[in-house]
Amino acid sequence: MIWYNLLKLSIIVMIIFVVICFILPMTGIAQISVTDVYPVNQSKGISLQPRISATVTHPAGCLMNISFYHGNSSANATHLLGSVTNVTNGTYFYGFYPAVNYTTYYWKTAINDGSAWYNETFNFKTGSAGGGHSVYNSLVTAGILFGILGIVRLLMIRR
Repeated sequence: MIWYNLLKLSIIVMIIFVVICFILPMTGIAQISVTDVYPVNQSKGISLQPRISATVTHPAGCLMNISFYHGNSSANATHLLGSVTNVTNGTYFYGFYPAVNYTTYYWKTAINDGSAWYNETFNFKTGSAGGGHSVYNSLVTAGILFGILGIVRLLMIRR
């Protein structure tokens, strides 16, 4: 009698697992979510060795396969950075380097749980937050100011 009840319980648990992990995702009710991404989409001033990361959550806690890709356009984010298989909810990351200063990069997460897919592409720009060559611009501006001050000083001494 105990074995029969355990068998019934096991079958019920298996049915619940199949419904949560395979049937609900197909209906769109249970959707994979990606939060806390870094670098944030369209961010600027990112270091030359960023650690790309994302927190991935499956509402039913089902196993997922997660891949990170990069490229020089959203359509070309096809170069694999790395992937993990049969993982649960958590934060996953990959190093992205060497990057080039003042360059825009695209990266994508591709996640599947066996029945539902989640894809999202992000981009970021390396260098200063303003997006330009601010150190160079600052040096040029400082040089011009010192040149003007030097001329003014020279004119004042000649008086």
